[in-house]
Order: sequence, then structure tokens, then C-alpha cells
Amino acid sequence: MPAKGYAKPDDERRIYRLFISLSDFELAHLDRQLPGEHSRERAPYIRGLILRDIPLAPVPPDYHKHVDENRAHKIEILLNVFELATIIAGTMVSVVKENAPYVRSLIMGTIPRLQNPAKVMDETLLVQLAKIGNNLNQIARDVNSGRVVEPTGFQKAIDELQSLLTKVALSK
Repeated sequence: MPAKGYAKPDDERRIYRLFISLSDFELAHLDRQLPGEHSRERAPYIRGLILRDIPLAPVPPDYHKHVDENRAHKIEILLNVFELATIIAGTMVSVVKENAPYVRSLIMGTIPRLQNPAKVMDETLLVQLAKIGNNLNQIARDVNSGRVVEPTGFQKAIDELQSLLTKVALSK
């Protein structure tokens, strides 16, 4: 038995709440994926979808007819830090920008479409990357034409490119 005052690590504690509204059709589709009549198993199943531990179910053929139905059923899901971070990361790179609609699309068997990568990255970083690329193209053109290129200019462009790529990697 754990000592008094013991708390689970943050990655195990489910302290974040996510409320998902589902229509009758969406709830029936979710329940068809669960074994038997276990509505209590909805939250673990949805957490498995979020973490991609469970494969997505096929999209129902008549789903497009039921998209605008009233979503009267509310499901509360408790999430840990890792599960919440996975949802947030998914909404950052997809077209769906809110947590509940993102999870609802996973329940219905679709992976939300990804954004154009140019929209995900910062515009100023893209401009800097384009300038550095232009400099490298000029250097390559000079080398290919037989002109001697100073190593200092070449190394400076490489250093700028490396630092910018580090910034891009950290901004994701």
C-alpha cells in the first residue's frame, strides 16, 4: 500500500476534463465499436483512439446525412497530460481547431485533414528561410559557372540555415 499522501505521477493522473457532444447517430456509431452493452467503456475507447492504440473504425456510409443533427448527448472524458497534449498537437496541425470536434472526428473514423504546412510555421521564419535559400542558390550558380567562392560566405549561409531550422523545429 502506498504511503499516505502518495500521488500518482502527472502522466498517470487524469485531471483534465474534455466534454464531447454527440448526436444520436454518432453515439450509436461509438456504441457499435464497443464490445457488448458497455457504455462505461466509452472513455477508455476514446482515449485509445486519441493515442492511436485502437485503429479507427470505418466511416459509416450515410454519415454525411447526419452531420448537422442536434448533439444532445454529452460524454465527459478525463485525460492525463500526455493524452491532452496529443489532442492539442493534433488540432494544431489539422484543419479542425477545437478539441471536441477533433475527437468527434476520430470517433467517426476520420482523421482530420492536415493544414498546409506553410500555415503552421511562422511567416517570418518562412521569409528568412526563403532568403537563405536564395543565397545558397546564388552560391551554387557561382560554383557551377566555374567562379571561385569564398568559404566564409558559404559557411555563413550554412550557419544561418542551421540556426533557422533549429528555430523552426522548436516552434512546432
